[in-house]
Amino acid sequence: MFKRILLLLFSVIGCGMGIALTLKAGIGVAPYDAVSVGVSELLNMKTGDIVVLLNFLLVLSQLIMKGKDFKPIQFLQMIVSIVMGWSINLFLYSLFGNIEVTNYLLRLLLFLLGQCICAIFICISLELRVISFPLESTCMIISEKTKQSLGIVRQYADIVFVGISVIPTLAFKASLSLREGSIISLVVFGPLLDIVKPYIIKLLNSFNI
Repeated sequence: MFKRILLLLFSVIGCGMGIALTLKAGIGVAPYDAVSVGVSELLNMKTGDIVVLLNFLLVLSQLIMKGKDFKPIQFLQMIVSIVMGWSINLFLYSLFGNIEVTNYLLRLLLFLLGQCICAIFICISLELRVISFPLESTCMIISEKTKQSLGIVRQYADIVFVGISVIPTLAFKASLSLREGSIISLVVFGPLLDIVKPYIIKLLNSFNI
């Protein structure tokens, strides 16, 4: 269990790095991250701090969906959320703060790299079956209830977040974070989770984790 917890924390930090890379690419962000960026700009807060708040709301939604079946240990997702927010702020504002990428092709590659990193570490966290990221845990509950694959449910969730992310722009004239990168993420990230999952399972089994 100790190894699983350490690997989980490593996965959370790794995913934070992946999100920071997509943000630094500057070609748009994943739909869920677009919500975080829009709200953070509106409230003049760091993106990672908004991620923490939104994740807390997702944990609350899980509690509502599962009711009595919601296990108290799942509240530890809030700790995961705090670590996630901290890691995003660390990479985005400190470690990657002075990095500027002007070449569009490099920006695109940076965005795709961030997407792949996020998919890998999210799958690792899910397969560890300790405590996962709130968004993916919420999608997994919906997946189990609807009998749809996790990748499909994740795509549906991204469509919902696309709609939510435009609200700050329309209502408060905040800058819109949705661009071509957002469309790429909407199309590829869900299926990417399904592609990566079998390899992550084999990797974890090979290390008896």
